[in-house]
Amino acid sequence: MGTVLPLPYFSKPRKQPFSANWAIDDRCRSFLIIRWTTWKVKTNSMQSFIALFLSLAIFTNSLQGTEFLQSIQSVFISNADFPIVILLLIRLPSL
Repeated sequence: MGTVLPLPYFSKPRKQPFSANWAIDDRCRSFLIIRWTTWKVKTNSMQSFIALFLSLAIFTNSLQGTEFLQSIQSVFISNADFPIVILLLIRLPSL
């Protein structure tokens, strides 16, 4: 057999200093406090987005069952080679 080589320095178990533990704990605590207050403020204004996406989902599901969807898609598919026309078709209902 050969000689046994010692383990490298970085694989030896070392104790973490108290100051590092305190710094990590303090940062985590302050991060959680800031995150919680920010979350409370930001989620109060998300109610309108929830209503928007819920109504969009209902509209999309009801549109899937109609022939109207194929008629709209056929216009866009036939103009797929003309991006300017597609942009104008998207803009057309708002004029």
